[in-house]
Amino acid sequence: MAVDGSTGDTETVLQQLEWAITEAHQTPEKYALWDGEKDESESRLTDWDIENDLRQAADRGELSMFYQPQQDLASGEISGAEALIRWRNGNRGYVRPDIFIPIAERSALIEEVTRWTLHTVLREMEALPNLPQISINLSVQVLQQGIVEDLRSALSLWSVDPARVVLEVTESAVISNLEQAVDALRELRALGVGLSIDDFGTGYSTMTYLRQLPATELKIDRSFVDNMLHFSMDEHIVKSLIHMARGAGLRTVAEGVENEETRQRLQQLGCDVIQGYHLARPMPLEDCRRWLEDRQWT
Repeated sequence: MAVDGSTGDTETVLQQLEWAITEAHQTPEKYALWDGEKDESESRLTDWDIENDLRQAADRGELSMFYQPQQDLASGEISGAEALIRWRNGNRGYVRPDIFIPIAERSALIEEVTRWTLHTVLREMEALPNLPQISINLSVQVLQQGIVEDLRSALSLWSVDPARVVLEVTESAVISNLEQAVDALRELRALGVGLSIDDFGTGYSTMTYLRQLPATELKIDRSFVDNMLHFSMDEHIVKSLIHMARGAGLRTVAEGVENEETRQRLQQLGCDVIQGYHLARPMPLEDCRRWLEDRQWT
C-alpha cells in the first residue's frame, strides 16, 4: 500500500490510507497506490451512478465487512471489534463509505444494505469466536422501519447470542428524531443486544438526552482523542465524557487512538476500551481471524 502526493488534514490522509489498505487487501498484488485521481473520478460520479451500482453490489459480491479490534484497557484483552462495510466496485474500485452510505440513506437502499450487513456479520461471527462482541453501525433511517424484526430474524437464523452484538447509532442522528429513535432502541435493547452512542461529544452531549437512551456504551469521537495530548480543552472534554458515562453506568470506547501515549493517557483517565490504528487497522474476516489467533499465541 502507498499514499502518494497526499495533502490536506489528518482525516483526509487517513481516508486515503484506508483506501490503499482496502485495495491492497483485495488485489492479487497486495499493493495499491493513491495517485490523487481517485478524488477526481469520484467527484464526477452522480448520486444516481452510485445508487444504481449499489443496488447490484451485494448480488455481485462486491460488498464485504472489515473488522477493527477493540482493547479493554484494564485487562489488555481484546474485548470486541467494530464491523465496517466496504464496497469494491468492479469498474471503479474501492468506493468510500462516506460517499455511498449517505446516498443509500437518502433512498430505500439503506434498508437493503442494513439487512445485508446484519446477516453477513452474524454469519461471520462464527469464524471469530474469540471476539466477545462485535459492533454494527445503524443509520437512523432504519430505526423508522422494520429493524427490530430484521435483527430478531438474523439472530435466530445464525444462532448468535444477542449479548455478542452491539448496535451503534450516532448521537446527532438519534437526537434529530428522539422520540421515534428511543422507542426503536428500547425494542432493540429488549432483544438483549448492546447499544452504543457513536461520535459522542460532537452534538448535544447532555445528561438530559443521555438518560433517555437505553445505551450500554458511549464512543468518544476521534476529533477529541486525536488532539487530547496537545490541547488541554480536548483532554478536559474527554475526561468529562468518561466521568459522565461512568455516572450513567456506561462503558466508554475511545476511537481514533493512534499512539501509545494517547492509549496510556486514556487509561489514566479511566477510559474502558480503545480502538484505532495503534491497536489494529480494519481487516477483512480472514485477516482478522489470523490476527486474533496470532495475538492469542503471542
